[in-house]
Amino acid sequence: MKTIKTQFGAAGERAVALYLVKRGYTIVQMNFSAKTGEIDVIARKGEVLACVEVKTRHRKTVPYGLLIPRSKQRKIARTAQWFIQSKKMYDVAVRFDVAFVTWGDGEPEIEYIPRAFFAQ
Repeated sequence: MKTIKTQFGAAGERAVALYLVKRGYTIVQMNFSAKTGEIDVIARKGEVLACVEVKTRHRKTVPYGLLIPRSKQRKIARTAQWFIQSKKMYDVAVRFDVAFVTWGDGEPEIEYIPRAFFAQ
């Protein structure tokens, strides 16, 4: 059984996936896991493969800031490389995005930052 925190995070990831689909992206995979780490949402639009880290919070919590620790960035980049090799998707330009989801009363608010960080 999933915890409330896990369910809350999953709801944020689904909201971001819907946000991307409405903007012309195709969702390639959700919650891709490998020995190197996890990517919350992988979406494609044309030749761009967006690997998205989703941060979900309640409106009442402290603001998150825009920083994803370098160690987390490296894990996401290595996991993206693993994904691309396993799917043989050599025709894409990989981009690392971050989506901040804030839940209040009703619909989530999404702050989406393309190219939030680069592979290191």
